[in-house]
Amino acid sequence: AAALAIGPGMALAASPPASAWQTNGVVRAIRFANGVMYIGGQFTTVRPPGAPANSGFDVNRQNVAAINVTTGKLLPWNPGVNGRVYSIAVRGSTLYLGGLFSTVGGKARSDLAAVTEAGALTSWAPKADGAVNVITTGPNGNLFVGGEFNRLNKAVRHHLGEITSAGTLMPWAPDVGQITGFACPPRCHPTVFTIGFSADHKDVYFGGHFGLVNGADRNEAAEVPVASGGTTMAFNPNVYAAANCPTCTTVETSRVYHIIPTASRVY
Repeated sequence: AAALAIGPGMALAASPPASAWQTNGVVRAIRFANGVMYIGGQFTTVRPPGAPANSGFDVNRQNVAAINVTTGKLLPWNPGVNGRVYSIAVRGSTLYLGGLFSTVGGKARSDLAAVTEAGALTSWAPKADGAVNVITTGPNGNLFVGGEFNRLNKAVRHHLGEITSAGTLMPWAPDVGQITGFACPPRCHPTVFTIGFSADHKDVYFGGHFGLVNGADRNEAAEVPVASGGTTMAFNPNVYAAANCPTCTTVETSRVYHIIPTASRVY
């Protein structure tokens, strides 16, 4: 057996990237399910691996696309989302989309929608009054969402909410807010970018840009119970960058974009 140590200033040659489909815009979400890679973002076409832009090989796809992970072939799946897709969740054979859009398949959908593996729009149609940055399936099978919104289905939900697969809004409602009296930055409009669940499925960890959770001081990351979002747990990494940071080269606004809980750590 052998071990390799890398010291300061040393670098390893990276493996060359695998040939892959390309988009003409930003990809913000990737989700694997049932042998398919689903992507979402801000794009209107995808093109085959290696094909240069404007080569005539572009295929129309409205902000989402699907690729067979075994064959590498682009699938006909194209629900037709008229705006940005920030997050994709999968539950069984249904794909849930969160983002900043107003129609899917030509029908009204307010930043949340569900489609089948065949690309057909389902009747699931909860309404958010602002961008949905993250949608994920919880341990109870419901959909947990976070983002810019302050209302879901016209009910007050400050940046977090729980919705059933039937589209019913649940009472789970952590109050995510911001400390007032400061300029932006460092204290900008609160939002949630990421949601994760504890290994025992009892708690929800989330991150974003905020200063208060249920009235308690929590900078950019917090933990609340799955059963009752009104309780703020002790978890408090206190991620914060002041706007007058003397060593910063740019004006700072701290954010947590991704959170991964394990049995012993939260990354």
